[in-house]
Amino acid sequence: MARGLTRRQIGVTAEMIDSFGEVIFQLSTNVQTRRGDPVRLLDYDEIERQRADTGLTDQQIADRIGLTRNQVLYIRTMMERRRFRTGHYPRLLDLGGGKRFRAERFTPHLDHFQYGEDALELRAAMKFDPARARAFVEAGLWRNDTMRKWLEHHAHETPDAPAIRLDGATICYGELNATVGRLMAAFENLGIRPGDVVAVQLPNVPEFLISYLAITGLGAVMSTLHMPYRAAEIETLLAHNRARAVICLSEANDYPAAATMLGLKGKLPALDHVIALGAPVGGADSFTDLLAGDADAPLGDPPVASDPFLLLYTSGTTAAPKGVPLSSHNMLSNARVGVMEHKLTAEDVILSAAPFSHLFGLYSFHLALCAGACHLLLPVFSPPGLAAAIDQGKPTALFTAPAHLAACLGAGLFDNHDLSSLKLAVVSGSFCAPEIAREFDARMTGGRMTQLWGMTETQGALYTRPDDPPE
Repeated sequence: MARGLTRRQIGVTAEMIDSFGEVIFQLSTNVQTRRGDPVRLLDYDEIERQRADTGLTDQQIADRIGLTRNQVLYIRTMMERRRFRTGHYPRLLDLGGGKRFRAERFTPHLDHFQYGEDALELRAAMKFDPARARAFVEAGLWRNDTMRKWLEHHAHETPDAPAIRLDGATICYGELNATVGRLMAAFENLGIRPGDVVAVQLPNVPEFLISYLAITGLGAVMSTLHMPYRAAEIETLLAHNRARAVICLSEANDYPAAATMLGLKGKLPALDHVIALGAPVGGADSFTDLLAGDADAPLGDPPVASDPFLLLYTSGTTAAPKGVPLSSHNMLSNARVGVMEHKLTAEDVILSAAPFSHLFGLYSFHLALCAGACHLLLPVFSPPGLAAAIDQGKPTALFTAPAHLAACLGAGLFDNHDLSSLKLAVVSGSFCAPEIAREFDARMTGGRMTQLWGMTETQGALYTRPDDPPE
């Protein structure tokens, strides 16, 4: 136990202990290297310089590597128990620092939040090689980055900067943060808790990104459903990911999305809520009503970087599709590096022709959120729609697939639209024929085309840089 809490209550798995135990033990006061005697000499600058070598507190370790303080405490004491065979007492561990015990300072372990079996099973599916985990932490690659932290940072530092743009309407970072906060409170009132899976089947509209930020901001996990999926595919995925809620359109053309989801509830015991965007649907919660509610729900602790926040499914190219749980550690650190390699800044406007239900589309949003850039939305791809969005929206970076470019080039759409705003195009998703690459690159008079290869497990893995020659 840590402060009287069980593994389930703090979300620690055996795999997490294996992954992070050694680096936590090395960063704690169990392993110390001292040079001189700066404490006796009251040399505070030197004390801070040696801080990492003389041992960090549990909170400092948590902030550095992206776990909660309780998770660090639990894993550290487990490592100490293995090394030193010590005994531990929750109230003494919770007090520390010479404090006296007072009832108001201590919450009995039975009153703390407890992760469910599904949430723990999802966490247990993530295991990293201990040596790599330690190397990533020590190199500063794995930090305590979360999308909630990034959003709150931009909302505080640049509240009036544009975050999302669609059809001339703009949502700034301050407004986006407030909207996400209201939806987080609404989800909390619905009973969605950290570790719960929420599925989303929406086009590239602001509500998709608002839902994504609210789900993950609570510590819950988003799983995407592609827009062409219908009842058979949806039932299979929801049965596997055990989603507690699904967010979808009330209706899309001739597809009664919300009614389809409601019809599946009897076959999916974990599914408690269907949330519909659009016209009211009997039996479904209204997305609009949830957003209009008061942000008065008592939110729990914010998520940390080791938490799973995405559950995506592979394309099934080489085998049956697999569910891949992803943490902020491996996704957001990848985006942070990608921002530098793609040379993106807060001044950029990013457009994704790929749907957000694919990781390539989400990658473009991760980059935008990391940089504090604006995301220009194209709800549904069509060749005329993409060409017009580039011409009218003036994006500086485009994330697209070879098929998108081939369709636009084949129809001659880029002959009649201005592409001069583009300084970068990132092409991925399939093989790009050299003639398509050369033709589109030549039309980007103010920028360059690059190519990216990635996987559901890695996000961006290999890509060319803007300054690389075409060959």
